[in-house]
Amino acid sequence: MRPAFCRTGDAEPGRSDEDEPMRRLLLILVGLLLVVVGLIWFLQGLGIMGGSPMSGITLWAVVGPIVGLVGLWLLWLGVRRARS
Repeated sequence: MRPAFCRTGDAEPGRSDEDEPMRRLLLILVGLLLVVVGLIWFLQGLGIMGGSPMSGITLWAVVGPIVGLVGLWLLWLGVRRARS
Protein backbone atom coordinates (compact mmCIF):
# COMPACT_ATOMS: atom_id res chain seq x y z
CA MET A 1 0.00 0.00 0.00
CA ARG A 2 1.35 3.42 -0.98
CA PRO A 3 1.39 6.32 1.45
CA ALA A 4 -1.00 9.19 0.70
CA PHE A 5 1.79 11.43 -0.54
CA CYS A 6 2.77 8.90 -3.23
CA ARG A 7 -0.64 8.51 -4.89
CA THR A 8 -0.58 8.70 -8.64
CA GLY A 9 -2.44 11.60 -10.15
CA ASP A 10 -1.55 14.08 -7.42
CA ALA A 11 -0.26 17.31 -8.90
CA GLU A 12 1.83 17.96 -5.82
CA PRO A 13 2.89 15.24 -3.41
CA GLY A 14 1.44 15.60 0.06
CA ARG A 15 -1.36 17.98 -0.90
CA SER A 16 -4.97 16.95 -1.05
CA ASP A 17 -7.88 18.56 -2.84
CA GLU A 18 -9.47 19.18 0.55
CA ASP A 19 -6.91 21.93 1.25
CA GLU A 20 -7.72 23.85 -1.95
CA PRO A 21 -10.64 25.97 -0.60
CA MET A 22 -8.51 27.03 2.38
CA ARG A 23 -5.62 28.02 0.10
CA ARG A 24 -7.96 30.07 -2.11
CA LEU A 25 -9.44 31.82 0.91
CA LEU A 26 -5.99 32.55 2.31
CA LEU A 27 -4.80 34.02 -1.01
CA ILE A 28 -7.89 36.22 -1.23
CA LEU A 29 -7.66 37.44 2.38
CA VAL A 30 -3.93 38.16 2.26
CA GLY A 31 -4.39 39.86 -1.12
CA LEU A 32 -7.14 42.11 0.24
CA LEU A 33 -5.08 42.96 3.30
CA LEU A 34 -2.07 43.92 1.18
CA VAL A 35 -4.21 46.08 -1.12
CA VAL A 36 -5.64 47.98 1.85
CA VAL A 37 -2.24 48.38 3.53
CA GLY A 38 -0.66 49.50 0.24
CA LEU A 39 -3.38 52.10 -0.28
CA ILE A 40 -3.00 53.44 3.26
CA TRP A 41 0.78 53.65 2.90
CA PHE A 42 0.41 55.40 -0.47
CA LEU A 43 -1.99 57.99 0.93
CA GLN A 44 0.23 58.55 3.98
CA GLY A 45 3.28 58.95 1.76
CA LEU A 46 1.50 61.61 -0.27
CA GLY A 47 0.47 63.40 2.94
CA ILE A 48 -3.25 62.95 2.20
CA MET A 49 -3.74 60.73 5.26
CA GLY A 50 -2.05 62.28 8.25
CA GLY A 51 -1.51 61.34 11.87
CA SER A 52 1.45 59.04 11.38
CA PRO A 53 5.24 59.38 11.32
CA MET A 54 4.95 57.96 7.77
CA SER A 55 2.90 60.96 6.60
CA GLY A 56 4.62 63.04 3.95
CA ILE A 57 7.53 60.58 3.50
CA THR A 58 8.04 59.86 -0.21
CA LEU A 59 9.31 56.33 0.46
CA TRP A 60 5.79 55.24 1.49
CA ALA A 61 4.29 56.80 -1.64
CA VAL A 62 6.53 54.39 -3.60
CA VAL A 63 6.32 51.30 -1.37
CA GLY A 64 2.52 51.53 -1.02
CA PRO A 65 1.64 50.90 -4.68
CA ILE A 66 4.17 48.06 -4.88
CA VAL A 67 2.58 46.35 -1.88
CA GLY A 68 -0.86 47.04 -3.36
CA LEU A 69 0.13 45.43 -6.68
CA VAL A 70 1.41 42.33 -4.89
CA GLY A 71 -1.93 42.21 -3.08
CA LEU A 72 -3.84 42.49 -6.36
CA TRP A 73 -1.76 39.67 -7.83
CA LEU A 74 -2.50 37.39 -4.83
CA LEU A 75 -6.16 38.35 -5.00
CA TRP A 76 -6.23 37.51 -8.71
CA LEU A 77 -4.59 34.13 -8.02
CA GLY A 78 -7.16 33.31 -5.36
CA VAL A 79 -10.14 34.29 -7.50
CA ARG A 80 -8.72 32.48 -10.53
CA ARG A 81 -8.34 29.27 -8.49
CA ALA A 82 -11.91 29.64 -7.26
CA ARG A 83 -13.22 29.73 -10.83
CA SER A 84 -11.25 26.70 -12.04
